[in-house]
Amino acid sequence: MLELDMDFMGRDSIIHPLVIQERDYTLLIDAGLPGQYEQLQKELRAIGTSAETLDGVIFTHQDLDHIGCLPELDAANQYATFYAHERDAAYIRGERPLLKD
Repeated sequence: MLELDMDFMGRDSIIHPLVIQERDYTLLIDAGLPGQYEQLQKELRAIGTSAETLDGVIFTHQDLDHIGCLPELDAANQYATFYAHERDAAYIRGERPLLKD
């Protein structure tokens, strides 16, 4: 479990993306808020991996605190597969406006 610091309505808080590693496969579940990419990279490196070496990313839903680092992850890793529920996919791809900001 990773820890990403954030400000939530004026209060310090932490969100917890999860990494699952099995043999030579690394999966990230959720990707934090926009602007947290460097913090996410630091947390990934602390456990011996990085955005560039992820095999996949699961977005549990389209809330901004779950998909925020998607653009940087996509730019950093052309081989990772991104997974989302079909009902959330259009929001995550930016084809529809997010339901919550």
